[in-house]
Amino acid sequence: MNQETIRVSTKVIIHAGNARTQINDALKAAESFDFDKAHELLDMAVNEINLAHQTQTETIQAEARGDSIDHSLLFTHAQDTLMSSITELNLAQHLLSMYERFCEKLQKLEKQEK
Repeated sequence: MNQETIRVSTKVIIHAGNARTQINDALKAAESFDFDKAHELLDMAVNEINLAHQTQTETIQAEARGDSIDHSLLFTHAQDTLMSSITELNLAQHLLSMYERFCEKLQKLEKQEK
């Protein structure tokens, strides 16, 4: 495995891993009803995923141009981490939206009971 493969793989893993941390923190913020913080953290996660995806895309484009790319377990792990982060982001966005709607409905019901 050459140094470029290690560099690209590490960069993808770091950004995708950062995104996963931010997604988990966003869900914790939502559990505490801090929806603004949750949205902020998910926005940060989107940015990290975009950086990881951009790096992966550049690598794929290089290979399409005929540049030799060493495939390795590390690069496979990087792609898997990115894919998992994207899936977690999509799920977290839906959960946050649902949780916000439930809270809004609950607040309306509580106001009606008063």
